[in-house]
Amino acid sequence: MKILEEIPVFKEILRLFMCKEIINFDMFNAQFGEHLSQCTMFDKSTKHGKKCWDELYDRLIEHNIRVIANYYTRLNLKRLEELLNLPGNKCEEYLSKLANAGTIQVKIDRPLGIVYFTQNKNPSDILNSWSHNITNLMNLVNKTCHLISKEEMLHENILIK
Repeated sequence: MKILEEIPVFKEILRLFMCKEIINFDMFNAQFGEHLSQCTMFDKSTKHGKKCWDELYDRLIEHNIRVIANYYTRLNLKRLEELLNLPGNKCEEYLSKLANAGTIQVKIDRPLGIVYFTQNKNPSDILNSWSHNITNLMNLVNKTCHLISKEEMLHENILIK
C-alpha cells in the first residue's frame, strides 16, 4: 500500500477504523476535520459535502457499536449513551440498523434499560454444545444410579447381619 504512505492523514484514519477502539467524533473532527474539509468531497458548503460528513459520522458510530459489542455482553443503556455520546433514541436507532443488517446480535430490555450483545453461533457449534450437555447429564444419571445401588447393597448387608 505505497499510495497510503503518500497520504499519511488517510492512513491514520484507516488505522483508527481498523483497530478495535472507540473513536470519539469530536476528537476525530479536531484532529482530521480541517484536512478533510480541504477535500472537495467533504466541503461543508455543498449539499454533497454535508451528506458525506453525515455518512462519516454514521460509520464512526457503527464502528463504535461493533467495538462495544466485541467487549461487552451486557451493558446499561445509559452507559452505552455515554460511550457513544448519543441520546437514547439514537442509540436504539443505530442498534436496530446494525441488527437488521445482521452486523451484530443485540437485544434491548427497555424496562430495565439493558442492552444484551450476543455472538452469532454456528449451528454445528450449537448442536455440539447440546450433545456435550446431554452426555454430561447421562454421566450424572449413571453415577447417581451407581451410588443408589451401592447404598442399597450396603443397606441389605446391614439388615442381614
